[in-house]
Amino acid sequence: MPEWPKTYSPSEVPQEVLDLAARLMPLLLAGDHPTCAILREQYARASIRHVELTGVGFFVDYEVPADVARTLPASFAGGNVSIEVEGVTHGAGSVLFVRDGVLSMLEGYTYDDPWPEHPVVIELRDASSIVPEG
Repeated sequence: MPEWPKTYSPSEVPQEVLDLAARLMPLLLAGDHPTCAILREQYARASIRHVELTGVGFFVDYEVPADVARTLPASFAGGNVSIEVEGVTHGAGSVLFVRDGVLSMLEGYTYDDPWPEHPVVIELRDASSIVPEG
């Protein structure tokens, strides 16, 4: 049984987690809202700083170049994609965080089950993109 949390450098992250993040991000950044367009540009230039598996989900921390356009408001969270994962009975979700005007972190979480280190994603559904309140 793995000990949690586990932090991975970009080269050590389980490929299944990287693949899931790559599938989630376009869904969370979709839409016509001007903030989504800025975040899509940031994501295109972003790199992964590190990934943490918590035992009940994951955090993907992004690093964005300093010269990117920034969002207003500068800090908010939102969006969601329902994630069906093999062996996760009660499902999983996701949320995206923006801090200081830049893409900061993607979180994936379960509702009541352990998160597998090598998740087998069955389906992504009910996507809503991140949009600042107001």
